[in-house]
Amino acid sequence: IGYSGGASALPSAGAYTAQIQHYNTEIASNIGHPLSIPITVVIDATQTLKDALAYAHPVDSSGGTTGVPAKCFIHIEPTLYDERSTADANLTFAHEVFHCYEAMDFPTLSAFSRGPPWLIEGEAEWVGATLVPSPDRLWTNYLTNLKTSLFSRAYDAIGFFSLMTETGDDTWHLLDPMLRAGNSAAAY
Repeated sequence: IGYSGGASALPSAGAYTAQIQHYNTEIASNIGHPLSIPITVVIDATQTLKDALAYAHPVDSSGGTTGVPAKCFIHIEPTLYDERSTADANLTFAHEVFHCYEAMDFPTLSAFSRGPPWLIEGEAEWVGATLVPSPDRLWTNYLTNLKTSLFSRAYDAIGFFSLMTETGDDTWHLLDPMLRAGNSAAAY
């Protein structure tokens, strides 16, 4: 999915919505349960997050970010609709959809926002890379920063989840319990 128009001509959410729904179905099939909140795709006219292709924004029933998740918005940033790499866009879609699933594993969105980055971003990156195998620079970070503790990592914790899979763990079915564990040590 590519777009090369100016800020005055935004792409339609339709094609993105179809891709988001595709990854929602893929994740549900692998993790063993559907997402219990709706996803809405938002096309952003201006770049909200520096260098981000997209971002997930779960909200509670009043549209706030503190209560129980009720809906998840996935914002498509201009860097994504100007992106030429379908693999990068698709990995991003899977990653962001998984954030919607993660929000459901916390009692509130406040608790989700305080979740350990190695779990929140590491799991989402592993899901994206598992569903859309493609070169991922985060592997380099994981492999070249061996002295960095797992609990100090974020996106580059992808390596930990990949090692779980390589050693025979059923990683897909461990993602929810790890998020619900309450802290990093219990999740590990």
